[in-house]
Parts: sequence; C-alpha cells; structure tokens
Amino acid sequence: MTFDKKKIALIVIGGVLALSFLVFLVLFAKYDRGGDPNNEDALLKLAHKAMEQDDPPLAAEYWRRLVSLNPFNEEYKKEHFHALIRVRDFKGVMSYTNSLPLETSLTDDERRFEELLVDANIHSATGAVEMARACYTEATNLNYFAATPLLIDLEVQNGRLAEALTLARPFLKRFPIPRLLVFAAEWCALAKRDDLIPEIQADCPANTKVSSVAFDYYCEALIAWTTSDTNKLATAKALTTEDYFRTPLSRLMRLESASLGDDPDRVASAYEDLRKMPKLLDFPLRGRLAVKNFIAAHFPNKLPLKQLASLADLVLADGEPDLDLLRVSFMAKLDNNSLNERDLEAAEKRFPNDKGLKLIRKWYAETKSR
Repeated sequence: MTFDKKKIALIVIGGVLALSFLVFLVLFAKYDRGGDPNNEDALLKLAHKAMEQDDPPLAAEYWRRLVSLNPFNEEYKKEHFHALIRVRDFKGVMSYTNSLPLETSLTDDERRFEELLVDANIHSATGAVEMARACYTEATNLNYFAATPLLIDLEVQNGRLAEALTLARPFLKRFPIPRLLVFAAEWCALAKRDDLIPEIQADCPANTKVSSVAFDYYCEALIAWTTSDTNKLATAKALTTEDYFRTPLSRLMRLESASLGDDPDRVASAYEDLRKMPKLLDFPLRGRLAVKNFIAAHFPNKLPLKQLASLADLVLADGEPDLDLLRVSFMAKLDNNSLNERDLEAAEKRFPNDKGLKLIRKWYAETKSR
C-alpha cells in the first residue's frame, strides 16, 4: 500500500491526540558521532547498531546523514522514512516524502502500533483506563521509545505516581528527554520519594535543552519542598527560571513559599500563575490553602485589611465558598460601604449559625441606619 499524504495526515491526527506534555524527539546533536563524519561505511554500521539497540532517535540521525551522503540509495531513504515513523516525527515524514520521489508503506508492526495508540486514546477518553493501559503496554513492545511516555502519562493522569516512576526510571537512563526528566523529579517529590531525586539528576546530560546546573537547583528545590526547608526552597527556586521549570508543581511551590512571607502582591501573583495551569491532583486546594494561611497569619492588623480582602476575593472568585475568607471580604467591604445585601444573605443561608456573620450583619444594619 502506498504511503500517501492522506494516510500521513491520519497518523498525524492520531499522534496529536496521543500526548500533551512530551515531545518525543531527543536532541540528535547530543549523540557521539565518532570517527569520520563522512565515512559512509562507518555510518551504515552505526545505523544498524542503533536499530539493533532499539534507539530510534539515534537511528534516525544516522539514516538522515546517510541519505545526505548518498541521496540515490533507496535503502537509505526507506530506512530513514521508517526511522522517522518510529520517533513519530510526522512533520518530518511529510516534509521528507513530499521532497523525494519516495514510495513506501507502513510495516505490519508500524500499522499495529498506530492502531494501538488510537484504541488507547479512545479507551482513556471514555474512562476505560485498564483497557487503555493494556493497549499502551502492548505498544511498548513494538516501539518502547514512543509508547512508554504515553503509558507514563496515563499513570500520572490517574494518580499512580509510583507506577509512573517505575516506568520512567529505566526509560530516562536510555532516553533522557528534558521535559520528562523534570516531571520525573517532581513525581519523586509528590510520591515522597525524595531519595530518588538524585538518581533522576544523574540522568540529565550536560548538553541538552535543560541546563544541568539549573536542573540541579530545581532538584534541590524539590527536596527542600518535601522536607519543608523553606529557606532553602526560596533560595533554590529563585535560581530556576527557565521555561522547563514552569510546571504546575513549580508554581505551587512558588505560591507556598510566598505564603510564608509578608508580600501580598507576591502571593497574589503566584496564585494567579497557578490558576493558569491545568488542574492537577490536589494543587487547586493546596493553592487556596496557601493563600488562606497567608491571610490568617497577617489578620487583623499585620497588613491592611484591604490587601487581605483582595486576596480573599481572588480565591472566592474561583467559586469555592469559604467562611473565613467571606468574613474577611465582608469586613473590608463594610469599611468602604460596598457590602452587597444579596451576598450577605447568601452567606447567612449557607452558614446560618456563624457568629462572625451575625456580627457583620449587626454592623451592616448599623451602617444602613445612619
């Protein structure tokens, strides 16, 4: 069957659906080229060796270089095509097949692999997690490099961090994908396995998109967070500003660190930053709790009531009713004559026996009677 543009497009769509937090291509430039870079025979041996070792990124790079050296060799072109399929670089596949007079077809294993990913996506979307897991697991036997991150993602999305780490640790030793390295270190912290963080640190190569120095600092921040070493957390976190570390957990860490200080603007900024991220585990609850703890630590007179109420309103805007935050918000609104009768009544219905609301009602009535 000719591998035409329509089939490529279908596979691309399947690939887009498969995973949101990983780009599967490891930087080809990080691999040791060895010997003469233009020695065709040596490169051919290296390409076959990479295939035998099931290293798709390295194999793809060697076949690319062989095609560049000998663009008329049909074997090289076909092997490069299949290598691109294995790393699921569909953009590269389309560019490659459009620029060369190449006709080829998927192998049975490649076709089965794509079918398994489609099935897994459907099962996952419909809540059939066990069936999705079975599909991804079978897919790892056909393409370990491309399928394992998908299986890891499924485990994380279902809160199975220990299982995700069991899969990620051997994978990262072979394929240290930058984004996955960062996530794996975070999973160690979330699973209370900070003893595994140094192992993940050691898997980060020096010449990759993630600075190994910055990654070391971030790992220190994660360990400080798990051990409640607030001083070390604040110091280490300040040194990790690269985009790779702007994850939901890093934002939660920033908020919890800010909540231990005295700057309401820093707390508000960190809370807004966390809200922008996809909801993960209990992060929204922990974020609200961090803001609430900050307000409690500075109420009633360590900071102006207006600033504390602004933080309270920020959390309440998420639609999460909280009696303590409502009191703070209402008291500030009483001060500037902006308390709404309807809001007060709704709070009284929800919390009918609260003495604080009754006192606010009394003050509100006195204000209106003047």
